[in-house]
Amino acid sequence: MTDKPYDEPVARLLTLGECHRARWPDYRALGLGPEHIPELIRMVADPDLNHAGREGAAVWAPAHAWRALGQLCAVDAVEPLLELLDELVMDDWALEEIPEVMGLIGPAAIPTLRAFLAQPERREYARIGAADALKEIGSRHRGARDECVAALAERLAVREEGARGLNGFLVSNLLDLDGREALPALEAAFEAGCVDESVAGGWRDVRRHFGLALSPEDRPGRPASGRDLEPPGSRRPDPSRAKAKRKKKLAKASQQKNRKKR
Repeated sequence: MTDKPYDEPVARLLTLGECHRARWPDYRALGLGPEHIPELIRMVADPDLNHAGREGAAVWAPAHAWRALGQLCAVDAVEPLLELLDELVMDDWALEEIPEVMGLIGPAAIPTLRAFLAQPERREYARIGAADALKEIGSRHRGARDECVAALAERLAVREEGARGLNGFLVSNLLDLDGREALPALEAAFEAGCVDESVAGGWRDVRRHFGLALSPEDRPGRPASGRDLEPPGSRRPDPSRAKAKRKKKLAKASQQKNRKKR
């Protein structure tokens, strides 16, 4: 534990124990308010908690803290949470929940997320989290939807070398936001062959999603395959499970790449 102890009510998060995926407590009911945001940010970034063993209630405290920050709409937490995501490469909880927290914080997080997404030196895993966060904000706050679509399409249009996985998730998030206005960027990215199609499918899948006419020529870059010619409504793997599996694979690759840099 850090040398500086946590005061109540923040200290109570050290004792709550394991988080439940679907049910988040109302942390404000514990007495947490805007005045506790600095202490909650300190808890989120506490290395002793984040790198503790798997036993004990305290190991769950950072997750409780970031959930509380989301419920408090703590804009000051956006940058520290992204830094944490860049550090905790293989933390499934961080990967799944920090984008949700950003969704709760809302449109005020968009500029920081947009800037983070544009930093190629960041781990691909963390940038995917930033892209997911933009999707969460656009889904939860309809007035911010256009800005989120624009930020995702802007990054996809760069067609960054070596970012096929990231681009696959950009495509997925644009589909989730029904970003029809991003079709030019989507088509150009598939034409350039810079999208990992294991995440959200190929160009024909995109056209099918938007209800556009399909033909063997609809997929830029290569001839249509048998998978491309599947009729609408055919049985296909659950895309959410495929995306979760791909995220884990990219997180592991990101961790290995970072070790090589050291």
